[in-house]
Formats: sequence, C-alpha cells, structure tokens
Amino acid sequence: MGIIKRQGIKYSIVGYTATAIGALSTIFIYPLDKSIYGYALFLVGTATFFYPFMSGGVASLVIRFFPEMKTEDNQNHGFLGFTQIVSIIAFLLFGSIGLLFKDSLYQGMLWLDMDADLIFDNIMIILVLTFLITQISILTPYTSNYQRIVVPNILTNLLFKIILPILILLYFYGSINEVIFGWGVVGYHLLGFLSLAVYLYFIGGLDWIVNVKAYTRERIKRMLTYTIYGILGSIGNILAFRIDLFMVPTMLGLFSTGIYGISQFIGASVELPTKALFQISAPIVSKAMKEDDLEHVEMIYKKASLNLSIVGLLLLALIMSNLDALLHLTNDYDSLAAGKMVVFWVGLTKLVDMATSVNSHIIGYSKYFRINFYIILLMAVLNIGLNFWLIPLYGITGAAFATFLSIATANTMRFIYVWFRWKIQPFSYKHLIAALLVLITFGVANLLPMANTHPILSIIIRSIVIVVVFIPTIWYLKLSEDINEMIQNIWNKISQYIKR
Repeated sequence: MGIIKRQGIKYSIVGYTATAIGALSTIFIYPLDKSIYGYALFLVGTATFFYPFMSGGVASLVIRFFPEMKTEDNQNHGFLGFTQIVSIIAFLLFGSIGLLFKDSLYQGMLWLDMDADLIFDNIMIILVLTFLITQISILTPYTSNYQRIVVPNILTNLLFKIILPILILLYFYGSINEVIFGWGVVGYHLLGFLSLAVYLYFIGGLDWIVNVKAYTRERIKRMLTYTIYGILGSIGNILAFRIDLFMVPTMLGLFSTGIYGISQFIGASVELPTKALFQISAPIVSKAMKEDDLEHVEMIYKKASLNLSIVGLLLLALIMSNLDALLHLTNDYDSLAAGKMVVFWVGLTKLVDMATSVNSHIIGYSKYFRINFYIILLMAVLNIGLNFWLIPLYGITGAAFATFLSIATANTMRFIYVWFRWKIQPFSYKHLIAALLVLITFGVANLLPMANTHPILSIIIRSIVIVVVFIPTIWYLKLSEDINEMIQNIWNKISQYIKR
C-alpha cells in the first residue's frame, strides 16, 4: 500500500473522529453557554477574516514553488524561512496601516450598524491569533510537500475539537473568565504552530536558513505575481465563505453567533463525504484536462455529481427528520430551535455544492482558470451585500440564506460556463428520481407518530425508516453503479460473516 493511500485512510479516520467529537460537543457542551461559544467563533472567524490581508499571500507559494526550490539535502534554500519572513513583514506592514486608520475603521463599522467595540476590545487577541493562523497556514501545506497530511490534520482539526469543549466547560463551571478563555483559544493555536514546527523538524523539513542567492530577481518577480493573485483569491474566498462568522457577531451579538455556529455545524454535516472525493478527483481532473481528455472529465463530472447528490440527499433527509429530536437532547431547545432554518439552508448549500460536483476543478485546471477567480470575487460582493440586507431582516436565518444564494449563484455560473465551453454537464433524470424518492421517504418518516417518544428512540426509528426505504430503492433502480457496487460489497461481507 502506497504512502498516499495510507495517508488518505488515516486522514479520513482523523476527520471522522473530529466530526464525531464535534457532534457530541455541539449537542451536549456548546449549548451550555452559547455566548462563550459564539465568542470563540467570533475570535477565530475575525482572525481568519483578517488573515489574507495580513499574510502577504505567501501561503499560496508553499506548494506552487516548492518543487523548484527543493534540494537533495532538504534545506531547500531556506524556502520555509523565506515564506515566514515575508509573512512577518506583511503582517507588520498591514497591521501598521490598520492601526494608522483605526479611527476611520471604527467609525465605518458604527456607520454600518456593526459592533465596533467587540472588535477593538479584543484587538490584541485577534492580532496574535491572526499571526498564528498565518504561520499555521504556511506550515500545514508545507508538510504536505513531504506527503504528510495526517499529523497536521490532528493538530489543526482534531485537537481543536478536543480543546474548545474543555475551555467552554472550564468557563461554564467558573474555573476561568472570558479573558483567559480568549487567550486559551490563542494558546491552542500557539500549540498547533509549535507542534507543526517540531514535526517538520523530525521529518527533515525545517529549513529556516535562507540562501539569498537562490532568490533571483526573476524568481522574486514570479513569486510576487503569484502572491498578488493568492492574496486576492484568499480575500475572495474569505468574503465568499466566511464573512458570516464576522458579520453575525458584530451585527447580532455573541449569543446569536453561538446558535448560528451550532446550527451551521449540524447543517454542514451533509458534506462529510465531499472533501475526500474532491481530494481524490482533483489530480485526476487536472491530468485529464492537461491531456484534453474531455471524455474522462465528463465521466468524473457526472459520476461525482450523481453519487454526491444521492448521499447528500440522504444525509439532509436524516438531519431534517431528526433535527427536532436532536435539539431536545440539548439543555436549551427553545433557543436552539431558532436555528432550524439555518440548518436547512446550510445543508441545502452543501447539497448544491455536491450536486454541481467538480465544476470548479474543471475550470481551475484549465487555461481558463482565472474565471474561477472572477466568480469568487463576484460571489464575495454578492454575499456581503446579501448579509447586510438579510441579517437585519431575518437574523441568523438571513445569514444562512445569504450564503446559500451566493454559493448557488456561483455554482450556477460555473455550471453554465463548463456547459458552454466544453459542452458537458453532470445532470440526468437520475438526479430527479433521487430527489423525488428522498422527498417521499422524508414524508413517510415524518408521518410517524413520535410526539411522546423519547428523542433517542425517535431518532433511531426515523433513521431506520429513511435508510430502509431509500437505500434498497436506490439499489433496485440502479441509479448509481458505484453505490450499487458498494452496497453489494457490504452485503457480501455481512453474508460471509453470518456463514462463519
């Protein structure tokens, strides 16, 4: 078994473990104090929002330029040190500009009816957190140059899922105050940064001594061009996908942010299978586009769309059928019930992303890759405008709906562009059959009389009904060869086990 396959399996195990821990925390711990959970989301969300402005875009260089900087002794001309020096200079430069215009920024936020004090009262924590997130964003992809993705995933995903609930429990029981909690969030990121540095040292990738001669004027010029594109791309991505975690706390407060974060986590569970499939398909699509093998690209486009749509529809049906019972397991149903529509819109957003499949890969790995950049910028502008319009009207539901509209618009544009440029599209009558089937299954499950049933029993019964009706029907209708093959393999293993 190759290292890529081994790392992929381990990465998936870590990812699902982190999701499981996050789910338990979302049900039993985060609702204990939604304001402090909202505070954590605000700190990380705001630091992430500032990151592209204050990082100099150097994280985009790490993978793109590593092959040409690589040396046999793994010193790589001090490429890691070079990227970190540039990031520190950019951080100090943009930080100084921010401090210089802080009064104007403050007044601008007040003019937009945003809570400027929330930002400026926590500015030191946010700045330190931004710096650490910048360094982690450099070290994490840098380790992937050595075909190591599992340990960074543990340090930047799993560990945070463990530490954050601990911090919230300590705060809830009075062991720490809000200030210590905030610096505790910083402390985790510091631990992640230092741990990544130590890990890089052990795998021989800690090359901090810069060989100045290797950085010629021509190379610096190419790096600068790519960095500018990286900065603009990062800003677009943050504004398009993460702006809600900055706007909700500053417009609605930390309590609403906590409810929004919990609801968002539940709805985003729909995309569990997406990351693995997209990571696997990306290099295949890249190679096929390079070789102009559109037949192969179309096959991947259609299969990924159908398989992800079927799985996404099933997960969304399970989540929405059991949402009420799931919220009754928490200690504050009444407050969290305000996020039901957030769960729906976030889940539907992920489903749209899954159904439109690898359209972003197809454009991104072609000579027309800049189209993706323009679409992201348009989506960013649309998302900001929709958030300012919908949040005051509909609160956290407005924020979720704004994200849905902007991402659905962007994916529609990508879909149309791919169809126009390469004459390929992923949809067929099978998508419609799957959608109708899940609606029927959802209706049957929700007709069951569960009013006086314990939430756990209700979740079990409804889930069994949905799975037992949906999966065998999908198999019988042969909507997806891949899903049928997977079901057959599972059934064969069960049969062999029973016969023993």
